[in-house]
Amino acid sequence: MADDVTAWSDGGGRVRSARNPVRGADRVARFFAGVHGPRRRQPPHLAPTELNGQPGVVIHWPDGRRYALAVAAADGRITGLYLVGNPDKLAGLAA
Repeated sequence: MADDVTAWSDGGGRVRSARNPVRGADRVARFFAGVHGPRRRQPPHLAPTELNGQPGVVIHWPDGRRYALAVAAADGRITGLYLVGNPDKLAGLAA
């Protein structure tokens, strides 16, 4: 990850998400470890895909929750992560 990486999340008021962008490699890593960390008993199914022209993954949790994660990169390093959990915005994604 780039030192100045930024992560944005969108829960649309329907699922938990960060209220503000998370900036910096250490904070972004801790954010994702906290959101999707080892306390989860069953791992999610990850489906690689392209999201808005960027590499990404659709995350399917065993409890039915879904997230889309798009990744922006430059010079071989992740510069941005875009996590969408708002079910209304995910309706167009294949199940």
